Amino acid sequence: MIKRRVSYISPDDPAHPGKSLRKGKVNYSFTKTQLDRVRTVLNELRGHYLGEYTLVIILSGYIDELNKL
Repeated sequence: MIKRRVSYISPDDPAHPGKSLRKGKVNYSFTKTQLDRVRTVLNELRGHYLGEYTLVIILSGYIDELNKL
């Protein structure tokens, strides 16, 4: 049995999502073709990096968000 866990990111780490420098909310519009391509690329990346559990979880989250659109 392989134990897997999501890597912890300290709130002090510059890579922590809370440290984003983005300000405000921006709404982007994408065509269906663009969204399909993004979904394809994310699925390819997820398949390529199956051994990287944390990355797979993150990519899966993005794919789930795309599937809601």
